[in-house]
Amino acid sequence: MQNRRLLSVIIPAFYAAGYLPALAEAIRSSTHVPGEVILVDDASLDNTREIASQLGFRVVQNPSQCGPALARNRGAAMAQGDLLFFLDADCLPQPDTFAKAIAGLNQEPGIAALIGSYDTRPEANAIVSRFRNLLHAYHHHHGKREAWTFWGACGIIRKEAFSAVGGFSSAYARPSIEDIELGLRLKQNGGRILLDPSVQVKHRKRWTLVSMIRTDVFDRAIPWTRLLQQQKSLPNDLNLGWTQRASAAAALLAPLAAWWHPWFGAGLLGLVLALNWRFYGFLFQHWGAWGALCSFPLHLLYFTYSALTFATIVATDRFRPRA
Repeated sequence: MQNRRLLSVIIPAFYAAGYLPALAEAIRSSTHVPGEVILVDDASLDNTREIASQLGFRVVQNPSQCGPALARNRGAAMAQGDLLFFLDADCLPQPDTFAKAIAGLNQEPGIAALIGSYDTRPEANAIVSRFRNLLHAYHHHHGKREAWTFWGACGIIRKEAFSAVGGFSSAYARPSIEDIELGLRLKQNGGRILLDPSVQVKHRKRWTLVSMIRTDVFDRAIPWTRLLQQQKSLPNDLNLGWTQRASAAAALLAPLAAWWHPWFGAGLLGLVLALNWRFYGFLFQHWGAWGALCSFPLHLLYFTYSALTFATIVATDRFRPRA
């Protein structure tokens, strides 16, 4: 195989031992077997490295924990291929995931990267886990084909395009929005990013209500708000579309409106339902009526804390004394 056609799969890993056997089997079962699989262990204290080596991965160990952004950069620097596929350790590719990603990347000139989606059958079946995973899947299944963001859990990028923008930012020492920020720089550098929801992985992560709120607020909403303030723009796509912004405002104001008059509060809740009827239909299709019903209060909570975080950060930064 010529180096130009070599696909390098890069997996950042932190305490990922339990995920690796099934992941290795999924990769071996692919219709397009990667030329190499590089697992960058981010200083785990379990047996992640040993199991990865036994499974045939090329293992790199970080001397200290630095987060997935720098772990991916280290794997990319060692990769032999011209195509880099970034995959999270808790995601299982389907047999055709790599083949579809390569075909999509090569279908048109000027495409620097392509991102996929979670499938609609997450491994964790608890209510919070299924809601959170299906919410993410829905936005990628219905996002614009011309994307503005990269996705580190299931994304392929040309190595030359990745190197041209300096890879993932070292500013993110935790799993955060490092892939979103990379996508913005790719776009600013003239690269096209496509979203193809048929390029799928199964998400195996188990969420709790606490972990969902903590991740969404501290690792998503706060850094994302500050990044958007720097960009001075709000893309009308994915979970930043106008319907999502209006839903967040309605969910945030509903308790105050209900205090003023119950019908006002009910009206705002009805507006959230109306704005998100496609999402609830998606849940009904893939989870049934019970799943869609259970998801509504979680969705309201998600909109509420997202809106509160956005408003708090904007207000705090605006009134912060200038040095």
